[in-house]
Amino acid sequence: MWLEHIENFETTWTPYSNFQLGIVGFGGSINNFIRLYGEGGVIGILPDSNFSSNDSEFGGYGLFGFEFFFKEAHNYFIELGGVGTGAQANKVLTQPIYSNGFMVNVGYRYVLK
Repeated sequence: MWLEHIENFETTWTPYSNFQLGIVGFGGSINNFIRLYGEGGVIGILPDSNFSSNDSEFGGYGLFGFEFFFKEAHNYFIELGGVGTGAQANKVLTQPIYSNGFMVNVGYRYVLK
């Protein structure tokens, strides 16, 4: 993850880490080609000391997703959802919130069986 902010009168991007732990529930499939699912859980953030005085932040997330299978164990996916943590970059001039709001994930997935 990256936080864009102003440091020394210049725009900079500072990296930080996050981790998620959640539960997935499948809602069905259409012709063994499209599978629908939902996911929800907790998110932990390890902010960088350049923009936050906190060692960690916690919150929750939820999403729904679609998997498009082109072979049995291969699929493309899109996930839409939201995340809320209350994390605030308290060392930055305007103290913006981060890791909050709408999220979109897309990618390729190989399913191990």
